[in-house]
Parts: sequence; structure tokens; C-alpha cells
Amino acid sequence: MLMEASATAFKDSRLRDWRRLVGETGDLADIIVATLSLASTEHNVSRIRLVDFYSIFDQLQKEFPDLIPPLHSTRANDYVYSKKLASALESALSIGIRISNPQFQFLEVEEAIGKGNLDRIQKRAGEAFIERLKPIAKRLSELV
Repeated sequence: MLMEASATAFKDSRLRDWRRLVGETGDLADIIVATLSLASTEHNVSRIRLVDFYSIFDQLQKEFPDLIPPLHSTRANDYVYSKKLASALESALSIGIRISNPQFQFLEVEEAIGKGNLDRIQKRAGEAFIERLKPIAKRLSELV
């Protein structure tokens, strides 16, 4: 485990600093919100099965390693899981993604909500952040 020593404590360098705000620029939650919002607004993909989300994002990370940080995914049979991705998804649910239907099987970003998400993230992170994620959203729409 990678540990950094400071004057008073050790911290695991793989963990996001707890003092950072959720949705801070470059945060994995921002990447999730922006990517799903772009998929909705530009590729007409407003829903993704929750069970597919992990395997699709794992594939996207492999294809775009410079844009999506390592997810440290594990596999069991056909199921992919990442604790890091689950934590970021939990944060994303509070800043622009919702779980839909009575059985909570889909992540959803309606087009109007997606536009609002993108405007908010663009104001904070800049146009370049959104532009860099467009190829990821396009690829996600192909994988769904």
C-alpha cells in the first residue's frame, strides 16, 4: 500500500482527500456526471443499467487511461465491481445522476438535467474538461 508520511499522520495516496468538495474539478464523480450527461444530450442515451455501469466504466478506463483514473476493479464471473467507482457514483448521485424505476436498476440523466449538469461543470471546470470527455461519452453510447 502506498503511504505518504506527514508531520502528524499517514495517508493512503489512493484515497481522495476527504477535505475536497464532492464534484471538485477532476474528481471521478465529475467525470461520471459529465460523461453520462454528454451521453444523454449528444447521443440520446439517457439510461444505463446499473449492473452494466461498472463493466462499461471499467472498459472506458482501459480505453481512456489518461482521462479516467485507475478503478482497481475486481471481477467475479461476469460481474465487474470497483469500490472506487461505487464511492464516486454515490457522490455523483448527489450532484446530477439519479437512479430510476421502482427496482432501482437504471442510472438516468434526462436531457434537460444533463444540460444543467454540463453547464454547472463547465462553469467550474472549463470547456476543455467537457471537451476531453466527449469521446468517452460517444464510446459509452456505443457500449450501452
